[in-house]
Amino acid sequence: MTDLSIVPCVRPLFRVVVHKFAKHNVFSGAARQTTSLSAVMIATVANTALSWRDVEVIDENNYRQSLRAPLVVNGYPDHAALQRERPASFIGLSCAMTNAMPRALELVRFYRQDPFVKGIFTGGRHVHNEPVEVLKTGADVVVHGEGEGVIAELLTAFLQGLDISRIPGISYKKRRKHCPKRSRISREFKFGRAAAS
Repeated sequence: MTDLSIVPCVRPLFRVVVHKFAKHNVFSGAARQTTSLSAVMIATVANTALSWRDVEVIDENNYRQSLRAPLVVNGYPDHAALQRERPASFIGLSCAMTNAMPRALELVRFYRQDPFVKGIFTGGRHVHNEPVEVLKTGADVVVHGEGEGVIAELLTAFLQGLDISRIPGISYKKRRKHCPKRSRISREFKFGRAAAS
């Protein structure tokens, strides 16, 4: 007898994570009330440019039990529970704060060991200046400059198994290669697609 059970179609999930800031940080108070605009923009561009993809933003700084969120003992989001409930295929990490890099590296190590994760992308001031640290830890790509201009291209390349060596403005693991810098986003930039001139 043939098993005719229906297998649900799972859309790839791109999870953008703003890691917890160090306790003594000038931004910690504000971060408990708001979220990073850059993370929201990256998620918006990915969702708009690639409408077949699900996207979510997890900000560890304002993620709390009152939101029915799974938490671990230290108050951080329970990423293992998140992966069980809604497994992410791609992870984006905002790594701007140097004093919060231990947490960012912990997240890279956690998601790297998950066989469901196909790509880990990092961006932010710290990894822009120190890309080798996060690449050695397990990230696949460091984005230099604005990620909005490159995220759709990266997600598509990883999903389809395409070569990323021609994507400007990134560093990646293959022999710790650095690609040329990408030009800054113009005022005409429209959600993942360059505006027609």
